[in-house]
Amino acid sequence: MSQGRDAKVYVNGSLVGTHPDPEQLAEQIRQARRRGEVSEMVNVSIKDRTDEVIINADAGRARRPLIVVEDGEPLLTEQEIEMIEDDEIEFEDLVDRGYVEFIDAEEEEDILVAVQREEITEDHTHLEVDPQLIFGIGAGMIPYPEHNASPRITMGSGMIKQSLGLPSANYRIRPDTRQHLLHYPQLSMVKTQTTEQIGYDERPAAQNFVVA
Repeated sequence: MSQGRDAKVYVNGSLVGTHPDPEQLAEQIRQARRRGEVSEMVNVSIKDRTDEVIINADAGRARRPLIVVEDGEPLLTEQEIEMIEDDEIEFEDLVDRGYVEFIDAEEEEDILVAVQREEITEDHTHLEVDPQLIFGIGAGMIPYPEHNASPRITMGSGMIKQSLGLPSANYRIRPDTRQHLLHYPQLSMVKTQTTEQIGYDERPAAQNFVVA
């Protein structure tokens, strides 16, 4: 291990060595990930303030898919989209080809993501798979969020995370000393695409609030 001003390199929290050019190292790892030479589970980020390269490949990280953008153009073309719609290829094939990659919260700090394809510039590194995915599951389940103030959306998504109509099927024989059950779970009168995608209506956890 050199004793100069090289950047420290950490893998899953352990110091493994140093590198004289952290930007180059991070780019090499990202390119190797897209080529399939290293696991697609690997994420890398650079900490300029502390001069560190953080590489994570451990379990339990929240990661989300993004379309890779190079030289101002997304790698995913209309041809691949049509092939997915025709069931000729799977979503996993896009990951294997390096068109889509999963980014964790740490690497997300080092990238520039465009929400719409029309917004892409030479500086962008990724594109959202769908504009609504800028929301998480909690906020994505709130209908018509553009008609509410952002603090209401934040509070609503927090409430959604805590809501379970029937938290377990064996609640009668569980050893819990306290548990809440919703007597009459209902399907929502208004739903979003996120609600349908996660199968929320198969196990509803709320009631419609009706003002008469």
